[in-house]
Amino acid sequence: LVQSGCIGLLKAAEGFDETRGFMFSTYAVPAILGEIKRIFRDGGAVKVSRSDKEKARENAKFLKEASEIAAGALGAEPDELSRFTLMDKGMTNDSYVFFCRGKKYIYRQAGQGSEMLVDRYREYSNYMVLKGRNISDNVLYHNPVSGTKITEFIEDCQSIDISNPQHIELSLEALRYLHSADIA
Repeated sequence: LVQSGCIGLLKAAEGFDETRGFMFSTYAVPAILGEIKRIFRDGGAVKVSRSDKEKARENAKFLKEASEIAAGALGAEPDELSRFTLMDKGMTNDSYVFFCRGKKYIYRQAGQGSEMLVDRYREYSNYMVLKGRNISDNVLYHNPVSGTKITEFIEDCQSIDISNPQHIELSLEALRYLHSADIA
């Protein structure tokens, strides 16, 4: 509707003749209303490009598949998931935040071509070794073939700030712990 109204406004601006002594609003309002009425008269069709339609289909397909995977991993029904929102479109992954039963999670989808940069099987085996050691995020689902991973969302999580001595010390403590751990 807004788009139709704007078209009507543009048409009014193009056709307005101030020498006739009328106010612009007197001329523009019927032109705007006429464009809006035309949308309804033509069956309410709003023109959407083919590429936008294809993108919408791809998004719907992804959302359906991601919801099924996440629901299965969490022992839930797909309708218990909500607010699937793109959080980060990274170089190798796209990360989405979603909710299930009031709890927040991250769904990571491996980006196209990321298998050339990341060995997903090695990543998977590393997560299996670290599981239960409180060193990394809590992985609830990990598929090394697709690169899909679901983890619990960590509130107030921060990236390491190398100019912050406290962050460096915490990082070194984690590395010392990992180095001294009995990891086979």
